[in-house]
Amino acid sequence: MARCTVSLADYTQAHRAHMLFNHLYFSTLPESRLQKLVERQIYRRIIEHKHFSPRIVEGISNYANSRAMSDEEYLAYIAREFDDPRAVWDHPFRHQISQTSRQLLILLWSFGGLAELGELRTALLRLNEKQPSEEVSLRWHDSLHELDGNFLTTNRYPLNSDPKRQATIVEFQNPSVEEYVDRFVSGELVWLERLSEAIVSFSQVDYLVSHATEGKVLSKDLMDAFWVRLDEAGQRLESKPTGYLINYVRGGGADVSREWRDFERPMLADRTVTRFKIAKQMRDISTSHCELKQRLTSPDGWCEVLADVTEDDSVAYAVERLMKWVQADDNLSAQEKRAVGEAFRSYLYPLLLSPDELWPISATSLVELARAHVLFNPELSPEERAAFRTAVLAAAETAYDNFDDSGALVSEAQAVAEIGTLCGIDLTRTHDRLMERALDREVNEPEYDSRPERGRYTAEAEREQDIDALFAGLLDR
Repeated sequence: MARCTVSLADYTQAHRAHMLFNHLYFSTLPESRLQKLVERQIYRRIIEHKHFSPRIVEGISNYANSRAMSDEEYLAYIAREFDDPRAVWDHPFRHQISQTSRQLLILLWSFGGLAELGELRTALLRLNEKQPSEEVSLRWHDSLHELDGNFLTTNRYPLNSDPKRQATIVEFQNPSVEEYVDRFVSGELVWLERLSEAIVSFSQVDYLVSHATEGKVLSKDLMDAFWVRLDEAGQRLESKPTGYLINYVRGGGADVSREWRDFERPMLADRTVTRFKIAKQMRDISTSHCELKQRLTSPDGWCEVLADVTEDDSVAYAVERLMKWVQADDNLSAQEKRAVGEAFRSYLYPLLLSPDELWPISATSLVELARAHVLFNPELSPEERAAFRTAVLAAAETAYDNFDDSGALVSEAQAVAEIGTLCGIDLTRTHDRLMERALDREVNEPEYDSRPERGRYTAEAEREQDIDALFAGLLDR
């Protein structure tokens, strides 16, 4: 049978307003409460809330849920219901869905709330590897039917820009579900232990490490086996690409499509930081920690870390984050940190002096590499300044000749100026030339709305103007 799933993301404010109005209009709430809702425009806060949900709307419209409250207490109750999604999802999560469904929700959370269907299934099988796989597979299908449309939503997207191939992606139905699961896992450390047994993607490694080390969970409360399993998974999955959704904007913002990418080279610098964080939590020095130090103290290792830096500015941003981590890591000695700085330096300068024939490193990337460099070598030699100057001039010339977007030209010009300051090079003429080009391009750029989603519902603007008038009608019921 054909089925249509309406995501909460598809509800405009007008949709939300009519839903709320209908529940309140036909409720048994006293007139005094409705009057306060209208006079204080509480309905505005409700329909604009990030946790807006039909479940919550139904709950606050049920007079039996608030009969013992005064009108002022009722208004406070509304705020609590929307600010804390636990009241909405706790009962169905604990009592209305199966154990396998709970496992699926928690596994999806470990992916950061977004996972390819087949990869999520593999994680479920891994979590239940002591059980017959055919039984787990049957429960998997039952759970998807149970969850899809309320706790979860599944959508199909073109795979790797090929409209003939599609990927099925699983997401939480709305932010309040994800927040509920996040709070549930934070209060149940046993689930973090269990999730470490079901890792099939580096995105899970990264998410679990962040959750366990950034104040949500005290890392000392986690068992040593948790970190050992994360260490093994990080090493095993480091080179495996992680899938992600990407938005394409074409035709001046008029044509927007979402696609799933799962083939691009992983950002090795960021994954190195994640693996260092794991090593820091382990009681004994692991072979992984020794491997990571070897990577960062050899030119060959830096060749791997800086791969694709000419095509992707985010590589250079990740390198700066990595170097900041190394500088602050108390598990590394001063001698080891100097060795990292020297290895980076020995690979960087031949790279700067040999710009890519087709497309050199952008000035935006160069400024990130310069920041990483001065963390360990504040004073540049004349040869190093010359190398940066060569690279910057090549980048500026490429931007001048090829960039049509004024904003991109301004970003390059600002990066050129900062490189001049960091490296002690006079690049004023290069900066000014790019800024002049940016102004010239800006004059000829067409104006368009950079938020194309605003055009999804053409009548939205007109309907929004009637929301206050709509709720004023509550007093005439």
